[in-house]
Amino acid sequence: MEHEVKHKLSFQKYDGSKIENVHEYVKQWVKENPFGNVIIGCDSQEHARYIKYAVTIVMHFRDETGQGHGGHVIYATFQDHSKNMKSDIYTKLWAETEVTMEAAKAVGDIGKKPSIHLDYNSDENQYSHVLYNAGLGFCKSMGYEAFGKPYAWVATATADRVAKGKY
Repeated sequence: MEHEVKHKLSFQKYDGSKIENVHEYVKQWVKENPFGNVIIGCDSQEHARYIKYAVTIVMHFRDETGQGHGGHVIYATFQDHSKNMKSDIYTKLWAETEVTMEAAKAVGDIGKKPSIHLDYNSDENQYSHVLYNAGLGFCKSMGYEAFGKPYAWVATATADRVAKGKY
């Protein structure tokens, strides 16, 4: 089943420079950093009349021993005016999975599968747990390794900062 792209995601670097072709950009990074890994995550921020979504792609530098050496982050944001603070929280949260998968589709075949980080909690006492199994299961069914909280730092930290405008 082909995943339908709903949003035109325009990626950029933190310095504001636009990335014309996210697939070629990430593919070139992987070629230059064969031991690195690529992780995609999304978070959202509620505003009175819309929801701001931020999807980040973290290209995590690693050496041949697997030791991490920082990362390079690119991101895309957009506002969904069909949702607001009074919208169904389930719909808002599920859209984070959809946007993450749209970004994964835009990245495409880069020689290795990106990992997916979802901002859903493994703790049954937290509200976002309601989508934990569904979200991770969906991503895994699409062929990706997927993680939720507490292991989803790209969604819970990196994308969160972008959604809140703190980059």
